[in-house]
Amino acid sequence: MKIIYQNISPNVSLFNDLLSLYELAFPECERRPNDRLCHIANTEKRFTICAAIVENAFAGFISFWTIDDFIYIEHLAVLPSVRGLGIGRNLLAHVAEIAGERTIIFEVEPDADEISHKRIIFYQSLGYILHPEFHYIQPAYAPGREPIELWLMTSKPVNHTALNSMAEALKKNVYLAYF
Repeated sequence: MKIIYQNISPNVSLFNDLLSLYELAFPECERRPNDRLCHIANTEKRFTICAAIVENAFAGFISFWTIDDFIYIEHLAVLPSVRGLGIGRNLLAHVAEIAGERTIIFEVEPDADEISHKRIIFYQSLGYILHPEFHYIQPAYAPGREPIELWLMTSKPVNHTALNSMAEALKKNVYLAYF
């Protein structure tokens, strides 16, 4: 199966497919309002949305930020109809290639149920390291929404000081700058 990676913006037809999956895959507290996502995708040079195209059809996406010396993966989602075909794994590998030596960081839901447990195991099978001991609160994406406790995972070992520095950079550059 050949996967084509295509950076997309709200100006392309695939973006509507992306928005549908975005709303399906993430609860409201874990995503931006669509108008804010469109604004960021159109204006923020550090932000990238990469679609996975399989057999000429949208199959999933990954969105990420390049911040200083690390890359933050904000969202990763694959259409339910094509899950299990390696598309998510390949999207992560694509971002890892872009990252080079930079650390990759992302948030996961705490290991509280079978779904969150399987996600963590999936990421760990790819070499990502879970940091459940680090207290992390994802700021709210919009007024009226609540911040939520999440765990952080990284592509390489990092200490508490480095995690704190990355968490502060996320808060400042990804969340509060677009609240």
